[in-house]
Amino acid sequence: MSRRVSSVSERAVTAGPAAVDALFTVSAVTEGPGMGWVRATGKLTDAAAATRLADVMRDQRATGCHVVCLDLSELSMLDRVGLDVVVDAHHQMVGAGGALVVTGVAPRIARLLELMELDRTLCAFVRPDDVPRASPAPPPSTHSTGEDSR
Repeated sequence: MSRRVSSVSERAVTAGPAAVDALFTVSAVTEGPGMGWVRATGKLTDAAAATRLADVMRDQRATGCHVVCLDLSELSMLDRVGLDVVVDAHHQMVGAGGALVVTGVAPRIARLLELMELDRTLCAFVRPDDVPRASPAPPPSTHSTGEDSR
């Protein structure tokens, strides 16, 4: 199975004791046909971090990933700005015939999803290892005739 790193982005904030904790990193790996993994670490609480995550999610769709697993297990903070990006990515993936799977959902993030009633629409797993690793089927074609095109 081929793995390709498609994007890595880091932003260090001002000096001081909070500088290490405030680093936001997002990375993406395309794994097999149509499946991608995105990992966000640090604080997803400002517009710059949200924009970087949105860009990486858009890149995953553009490279043909129709299932993207977003790993939040190393995210130290998520607020409404970051949550909006996750919800938008979910809508974009579903609209394109795919799916967004959120993994690494800590209790505090699970509670936020519950309060926003997003636990009813997002596919979320507590541990990244809980996500099935089978290669997903390609998204349905809008021009399908039911015949084999070989």
